[in-house]
Amino acid sequence: MAEADQLEQPVIPPADVDASSTPAADADPEARYRYDESKLIKVKGRVKRPSKPDEAERNIQIEMLKAELLNASKAQQEVEQKILDERRSKQSELEGDIPQLLVEKKECYEIVQALRAKINEVYAEYNVKYKEYIDLDRNYNSYMRYVKRQDYLERQKAREERAAAENGMDSSNPDATSSAGNNDMPVVEAYAAEVFTIEQLVGYLRKLLPSDEQKAVVEAEVKAVEVPKVPKKKKEQGKKGSEPLEVPKTVAELPGTIEKTLTADEVHGAAPAKAGTEAGLDA
Repeated sequence: MAEADQLEQPVIPPADVDASSTPAADADPEARYRYDESKLIKVKGRVKRPSKPDEAERNIQIEMLKAELLNASKAQQEVEQKILDERRSKQSELEGDIPQLLVEKKECYEIVQALRAKINEVYAEYNVKYKEYIDLDRNYNSYMRYVKRQDYLERQKAREERAAAENGMDSSNPDATSSAGNNDMPVVEAYAAEVFTIEQLVGYLRKLLPSDEQKAVVEAEVKAVEVPKVPKKKKEQGKKGSEPLEVPKTVAELPGTIEKTLTADEVHGAAPAKAGTEAGLDA
């Protein structure tokens, strides 16, 4: 059993397959666009990319085989080691059982070899599936390149036909000059689409403007909050007295309006009343 445990487990990597290379791609450029219809995987009328073989399933099988081998070997080793220890303690009496133990050891070694062969078979099956996947994937890529190329050629042909129509040329004969029938084509002004969009935008913005009735209501409200001008005495009308009071429209104009109001109060005799009020508070 000790000899079986010392055996190294085989390391068998999957076959090296170059999935990116395409055979005969340099010799024949059209080979990239050829594919085998029978190898395409179709589901509900659509071509499906082939699925890669499941490495997890392979690893699970290998781990199960390894666990089975390890558990069987350990269990057998424990049993045999226990028996061997007992036999060694009584070697003189049980010396005849040693050949039987050697036979059982050989049987365990054969089990190890069988399980190792099974592991090699699992690797071989995976390599076959992987090669099949590479073949199907190459065929799928060739098919997709073919489809994209056909789509490009169709779009290129449509662009050429549109260009020929704009230049007054027949798409079937690009070298021919424009015929007289092309003169009947309608003339489209430059930036016609942009002009139409701007007109639509202007019409929409006009709908957002207030109506005449709303304008009249707003003007009436503005006139209602206007402050009448304070008349000044002729003898006190100076540079500051001649300036009418106006409602401040911004915060920056508020200090100037306050200063004008205080000046007007002093001119009309508000200062003595203020002084009298302060004297009453002091008393």
